[in-house]
Amino acid sequence: ESELFGHRKGSFTGADRDRKGLFEQAHLGTLFLDEIGEMPLHLQPKLLRAIQFGEIRRVGEDTDRRVDVRIVAATNKDLSEMVAAGKFREDLFYRLDVAQVHMAPLRERLEDLGLLVGHFLEQAAKKAGQTPKSIEPPALRLFLRYDWPGNVRELENEVTKLAAFTRGEVITELDVLENAVFLERARVRQASRPRDESISTLEATELEQIRQALATAGGNRTRAAEMLGIDRSTLYRKLKRYADRLDP
Repeated sequence: ESELFGHRKGSFTGADRDRKGLFEQAHLGTLFLDEIGEMPLHLQPKLLRAIQFGEIRRVGEDTDRRVDVRIVAATNKDLSEMVAAGKFREDLFYRLDVAQVHMAPLRERLEDLGLLVGHFLEQAAKKAGQTPKSIEPPALRLFLRYDWPGNVRELENEVTKLAAFTRGEVITELDVLENAVFLERARVRQASRPRDESISTLEATELEQIRQALATAGGNRTRAAEMLGIDRSTLYRKLKRYADRLDP
């Protein structure tokens, strides 16, 4: 609550000075609320009031302050289901539900993965005051074979760690095999499933990767094979295997 709306000096232990919250700091601007579905129910009426009336009250004060803030919120949960389950206020949901932008999970847009890896390598280098490292194609192909359940955050964490642990200027396939945590996660997840289910899940993941590669390559099978890190004959065998499950 103090983070969003601020507090008055002495209002709680550790409040040694008056402090503006995020709403006041974002006055006449935009405030991004990430993972809005995690907001506790007791805070939701206060957020609703800030959005609906443009008023907030610092912790420890009894007067309101005017704020003019545009709200952008993100969540990986279905808020309508949370409303039905009584875990999210319906009135707040409709206040937020003005315009929706659906962001597909990373596994459904693997064509973006190379750009994201490059971006995160640049960020890691900037923080460390170093020259950005690059990643060789065989190493990047290992990233393409994982379904990234943690989406972009998981990818960012992996790339940041690789940038720190790799001694050379180029991240190689061996660097990924030795240092990447996501490969171990993939093995654990696969081992925890019954054999039949594991096979089915692996096939579904492979099929989705083939679909994505073909779509990105505009149907060009040679280019799609290059994106997948396999030769053209291997792709043809897989296409024949999944012929009844691929769109015509």
